[in-house]
Amino acid sequence: MPRKKTAAIELLPPSSEALAPQSPTATIETMLERLVRERVDAALAQRIGPDPATERQRSMFERHKAALYYERFGCQICHKKKTPHAGAKLCYSCISRENARDRHLRRDFDKEHPNNASRQLERITARVRTAERLLGTSH
Repeated sequence: MPRKKTAAIELLPPSSEALAPQSPTATIETMLERLVRERVDAALAQRIGPDPATERQRSMFERHKAALYYERFGCQICHKKKTPHAGAKLCYSCISRENARDRHLRRDFDKEHPNNASRQLERITARVRTAERLLGTSH
């Protein structure tokens, strides 16, 4: 059995910028900026939808699976084939009913847990205060 070839790895000496000491505040600022940017990007991706680069990596079947399912079997709930599909293997009436149910569940949950929103807001403001303290930019 022939042996596999291994790739040679060449180690380069570190650059002078890498050896120069950096101030801790600059490092913390860049880390905080990167963290905020990642969180904002993640929040926007949840609202907008999948990243186009990720979407391109999905196979053709994966991208059209819901439409193919609907064409062959109809709506996943009511099994109608003659109505246009609204995505997620559902017709417009079924997807609007499911969305309404989700809204009602959310509303009922918020009624049962009224301090949930205030707790989340308090966590966010505590993180902002901590970041301001670390950066020394308290207002």
